[in-house]
Amino acid sequence: PRQAAVAGQLHTRSDRDYFRLHVPQAGVLVVETTGRTDTQGTVWQADAVVATATGGGAGRNFRLHAPVEAGEAVIAVAGERGQTGRYSLRLRLVVSAVENPRPHSFQSGIGIISGWVCEADEVEIEFTRADGTVLTQPTAYGTARADTRTASDGAVLCGDTDNGFGLLFNWNLLGAGTHDVSALVDGVELGRATVTVTVAGEGEEEEFLRGAVGECVVEDFPSLGERVTLEWQQHQQNFVITGVD
Repeated sequence: PRQAAVAGQLHTRSDRDYFRLHVPQAGVLVVETTGRTDTQGTVWQADAVVATATGGGAGRNFRLHAPVEAGEAVIAVAGERGQTGRYSLRLRLVVSAVENPRPHSFQSGIGIISGWVCEADEVEIEFTRADGTVLTQPTAYGTARADTRTASDGAVLCGDTDNGFGLLFNWNLLGAGTHDVSALVDGVELGRATVTVTVAGEGEEEEFLRGAVGECVVEDFPSLGERVTLEWQQHQQNFVITGVD
């Protein structure tokens, strides 16, 4: 199952509880405790620490997000500063993919941030500008993605198809320069990409270039001896292919 909960109790100051679980698919494992006991948690996979946390949850509880691969994982729960008492351990596996934008890509004009996630209440995109300010935008979630029902090897992936998310976005709003883009599912970060934005226009902060007209030819593309014609389209704030010779 992608969600589970189990009760635990730390009896002594040196007590530590270990939980072994099988991860059916790669994804982000969300691990947290609830209760009055001050706890800390660690996730291991392939004998390496994937994530650890001493806080982040409600009250004195920890909450962590661990990127995991399919296979076995181990979770350890201990009392912070020797705390003892009861707690509840909750697990959730977020199976998803952020497809656009790719890390270290170049962006301009109007484009789409997209991907898929098997189960979510809300998918948001968070943009971090070079000055540290953050812009958060909700996406459209639940669009049809037939490729998410099963994996390429025939194994069950999501088991259904209403898993796509997308956000139409004007990159010019961020201004020219390097920016971080994160996808959040119910507050859990799925992935992060650093992109470089280029803005057309007289100034670097031109949000929507109007009245510009342009056309050019790119030689030896898409293959040697061929060429494409590019034309500026204002409504896309970008160049598009209008001919291939």
